[in-house]
Amino acid sequence: MKPVIIPSFSASSVFHTGYTLAQLGTIFSEKLMGGLPFGGEDEHLRDEVPAIFIEHKFLDMFFLLMGNSNTAEDPGFSISFYSRSQIPDHDEFLCNPHGLNGYWYYLIQEALKEIPDLQISPLHEEDPGKAFTRLQGTVTIKSALSLPELGRALSSRLLFGLPFCPVAEGYQRKETVTLQKQVAGLSVKLHLQDEGVYVMDVFSTFVPPGEENAPVVSLDDFLKYVVKTRFEDLMEIEVQE
Repeated sequence: MKPVIIPSFSASSVFHTGYTLAQLGTIFSEKLMGGLPFGGEDEHLRDEVPAIFIEHKFLDMFFLLMGNSNTAEDPGFSISFYSRSQIPDHDEFLCNPHGLNGYWYYLIQEALKEIPDLQISPLHEEDPGKAFTRLQGTVTIKSALSLPELGRALSSRLLFGLPFCPVAEGYQRKETVTLQKQVAGLSVKLHLQDEGVYVMDVFSTFVPPGEENAPVVSLDDFLKYVVKTRFEDLMEIEVQE
């Protein structure tokens, strides 16, 4: 049997600052996470280095903020996100990782440019994922649910519970809702394409100067897998191939 390829993503950025871990959690929550708090805390998450994390997942991505050292002399920290934190222990599954360090680095740099006491470490030259990329993905969903009902279902299972709201007047599609806040620079739109057929678009809107023609990393396969696995118990939702 041909192995099932599980799309996965990861990104990390290292920085130095005089802020405490708790203060950084508040800053990153406000600037990058749509106000979602870093509520989980584990002083022994990795080699006894203090760390905090967002307890729920956004599109199956896990966000972690941690110290790079367990000594007070080194104020270094890293913030990272990764998907597929729970890969099925089965020979028929393979992981296909995509490094997004460049995307994450430039996004953080822009989000935190007004905070002087924060120095972001440059990306390593040998890092294959250091180039800036834009993220974009689409998944088509068949469902008997109404647009508000499907929006609530997607929100509760995939999007931290953040609400969808109607888009601004003048948008070309009347039956469209958009996630109220961005998380990790990503916007989410959901619209009715045809009777019983919906399209969810996930895309990044941030582009640094000079990167207007940056390559696009497709999230299509990733989104299909995530929606399938999160809604496999609901007959009302079916992912179209």
